[in-house]
Order: sequence, then C-alpha cells, then structure tokens
Amino acid sequence: MKRYWQGYLARITGLLLGGLLAGAVGAIAGFVLGWVADGVVRHHRYFGWVWSGCDLDGPERRCAGVLLALMGRLAKVDGRVSEAEVAVSEAEVAVTEAVLAELRFTGLRRRRAITVFRRGRDAGLPLRPMLRALRRGLRARPEWRARVLAALVRVASADGPPEGAQYRLLVRVWRGLGLSRRDLDQRLAGGRHRPGRAGAAGAPDGVARARALLGVGADADQAAVRRAYRRALSRHHPDRVQARGGSETEVRHAANRTRELREAWELLRRHHT
Repeated sequence: MKRYWQGYLARITGLLLGGLLAGAVGAIAGFVLGWVADGVVRHHRYFGWVWSGCDLDGPERRCAGVLLALMGRLAKVDGRVSEAEVAVSEAEVAVTEAVLAELRFTGLRRRRAITVFRRGRDAGLPLRPMLRALRRGLRARPEWRARVLAALVRVASADGPPEGAQYRLLVRVWRGLGLSRRDLDQRLAGGRHRPGRAGAAGAPDGVARARALLGVGADADQAAVRRAYRRALSRHHPDRVQARGGSETEVRHAANRTRELREAWELLRRHHT
C-alpha cells in the first residue's frame, strides 16, 4: 500500500500546495505538475536513470525495463507460500537468470536488471503506462519483440501452465501489445495441441505412462498431479540446469525431459476434466 501511494505522492503534494498558495486554480495546476512529476519518477524507476551507465539507448531501456518488471510481477503475482512451492520460486529464479544470460546482461546491467525485477514485484505496478512504453520501445527495436514474449511465457510457465492471476496478467499484456489470447495460448501450449492428438492423449496406456512419469497413482486428483508436476519440473527444467552450470548435453536432456513432463501434465489435466 505504501508503494502504491508513492506513485501519487507528487500529485497529492502539488494539489495541496497549489490549493494553499493559489486556491482552486493553483490546486489544478499543482495537480497537473504533480502528475507530470509522478510520470517522470515512474519512468526512471523502470527504464530511465536506473539503467545509467549500462550503454543502452532509450528504446532498449524501455524494452528491458518493462520486460524485467513484468517478469518480477509474474513471479510474484500468485503469492506462493507453501513449502512445496519453494521449489517453484527457485524455478522462476532459474528462468530469470537464464533470460539475463541470453540478453548478455552481466556486471552492472545484471545488477540494474535485478533491481527492476524486484521493483516489478510491487502490486502497484503501473501496467498501462508500462505497456505504452514497451510498445514505443518495440517500434524502435522490433528485434526485442520475440525476446520479450518468449521470456514472459518462460517465467509464467516455470512451475507449470499459468493459471489465475498469472494468466490474467499475461492476457492483459498480450492485449496491450495488440495480440490475441489465442496467440498467448498457442505460445503457452508450445505447439503441443496439434490435430489428431486428442484421441491418443486420452488413451488408457498414455494416461498410465503419464502417471508413471510424474510418479502419481491412479487415485491422485488434479491437485496432487499438479504438485507432482511442479516438483518434477523444478528438478529438470533446462533453465535451472543451465543456471547450475550444466553442460550443453545436460541442458538438452533436461529440455527433452521437461517436454515429456509438460505433455504428461497436459494429458492428465485433460483426463481429469
């Protein structure tokens, strides 16, 4: 709540001071000036001065800043607290580290990126202004578009298919960028839902193999299957293996294992619906 009100501090201060000094007209003028000041502060918290010394131009600061802030928000939005979900948080951290490595953010850039990531965890993240800034950045740096979308999907999927608040946030981001929910769902599915597979997915032997892969019994409900999937994914996710310094062969093996786990989860999730 404190951080939320900080985003309006200059407007409130300008309104009060303007009203005291020049009445109603002063209050309006003070509010407008405060609104501008709040925008400047918000700008520099995510994609302005915070990147000083990192050798990034304006569009790159917008793309990187909004991406890292949104990654932070996606990692926080579910507010996980249980012991079983500690590994989930670790998986999201591993994905974030892998994304920073792919962006070649080391040294000062990495430190600033972590700062913005942490700021993004704030519930008062100004999503609309952030998306406007991202659109401007992507117009100037279109090569960032694929990076941004892929990174957001990876963070949201680090512990399994995103649901609830995570999924709703992704939908808002996709729509804010002029993309459809269908595009989001296809990216989250990773091309797994192809014609002709629905029948095979429900086959009894396929269900049995999926249960064996996740280590659950026939009597396990969907919640138990999801917990097993998250635990397995946190151990085998390629981003986590890469973050631990695994070899290229180990990363490829982890990627194959992760794909099998996701397919098993999708199969059992549909089996329980």
